[in-house]
Amino acid sequence: MRKSLELIALAPWRLSEMIGCELFSLYLRLCLMKGVPMGHMKRAVEWEKKQWAKRAAVHPVRMTFTRFDGWLCEFTEESIRVPIRVRVATPDKVREMAERGGALSNLESRQILEYGIKSGRGGVTLKLTTEQLENLKGRRP
Repeated sequence: MRKSLELIALAPWRLSEMIGCELFSLYLRLCLMKGVPMGHMKRAVEWEKKQWAKRAAVHPVRMTFTRFDGWLCEFTEESIRVPIRVRVATPDKVREMAERGGALSNLESRQILEYGIKSGRGGVTLKLTTEQLENLKGRRP
């Protein structure tokens, strides 16, 4: 047990990826009881804080699109009271915006996007970073 604990203490941030947050906090308490050096503990906690900050920095934004004189895309989010409208010429641009927004993470969302493009209207949920959201808000006329 002691040997495996020492090996895990060398890279505790990797353990968090494997076992999840609740077990990771239990692991940290166990390390404190067993006397693992605090330098390892501080790095693990700092890494975990960065991971939570990355997860918290994602903003869900709904993008709906309609074929009307090109493609009209509307973006809505909680902090955006009036939808932001962007007009693009081709369905490839709609696909590109969905790809950049992180909406095409699985097969189901890709199929939803393709079905919407074929039928002439549809919508996907983007996962935008804070920077991407600010750039989108800057596009407002």
